[in-house]
Amino acid sequence: KYKEDGQKMIDSYRRLFSTFARDVSLKFVLSDNYYIDFKAGEIHLDVKDFAEKEMNMDEILWSTMHELSHFIDMSEDPKGTLSCFEHIKSKTKGLAENVILKYIDSGVLTPDVIDKVTKRPSPAEDGEEQLTPVERALYKVYHSFYNCLDDIYVNNIVSRKAPKFEKKRKGGKEINKLYKEKLFKEKDYTKLPRHLQFIYTLLREEMVGDEEIEITDEVKQAFEREVVFEGETYTVREIIDNFVIPKSSRNTKPTRRYGVIKKTIEPIFDELLKKDLDEWKPKEPQMQQGDGGGDEDGESADKSSEKDDKGESSEHNEDVNPFSEDYKKFGKNIQEELKKRVEYF
Repeated sequence: KYKEDGQKMIDSYRRLFSTFARDVSLKFVLSDNYYIDFKAGEIHLDVKDFAEKEMNMDEILWSTMHELSHFIDMSEDPKGTLSCFEHIKSKTKGLAENVILKYIDSGVLTPDVIDKVTKRPSPAEDGEEQLTPVERALYKVYHSFYNCLDDIYVNNIVSRKAPKFEKKRKGGKEINKLYKEKLFKEKDYTKLPRHLQFIYTLLREEMVGDEEIEITDEVKQAFEREVVFEGETYTVREIIDNFVIPKSSRNTKPTRRYGVIKKTIEPIFDELLKKDLDEWKPKEPQMQQGDGGGDEDGESADKSSEKDDKGESSEHNEDVNPFSEDYKKFGKNIQEELKKRVEYF
């Protein structure tokens, strides 16, 4: 019933979505996951997210436009988006090397597990180098950093293109409530790793500006730090205001936006992440039962078979992301099809 009602609502806004995206061929379907069927021209949205959070129809409408804005952002500058994807892969490789060294020094992983999680798969059919299991497990770290900043961008795109959702209007207040009560309910981030405090504060402050967030003094200082960019001095929040939030008079397309972020905000994120990693004490990864394909966030790395009580084989995944549990506490990533979308364009 929830799916039927949501689909009727989405269908009723078809003309609005077509105008919003400047693409009359796109269709929106409440489905069992987030993905794009390019042959059918369908953008699929995960009904479970909407149902479990008991989202109303306006919230579903806004969420659809949020996803559509990501789609538009990628389509307007596919090369810039793809370059960011490659940059994230490069950063992930460096992070993976540090994590594996700590695992080796600690001795908590056996040599055969080390071999499994660091073995690079054969290149893809198109010749592209594949990530190792440990790199796949850690991809979430830098992808979440850029995803939070992208969300700030696209949420402002929605409010600009659909005035119903401007912050001071009823729709905007509903989205404020959505973030406050359903998406980012927590207000105390002090128990999280520094780098996660940093990125979640950025996003929550943008969407729930009327509520103070608890973070450690060290992360507060990161927000107060000044960086020099193009001859001017900015804090992190000022970089967001001047180079990430879209305005008609500025270029905020991926190439420019990511270029600014790499030079200004990412180095601060890197420092916080390094401190978190320096303090991290490796322990044996949790064994997570699964289907052998990894979880939806790409965090599960090694696969090994075990016999259950009935003597049947079952797949297990070893999660070697040191911050995995912290990431799982906050909503799932809804942009797993990033590379596929970019290549399509």
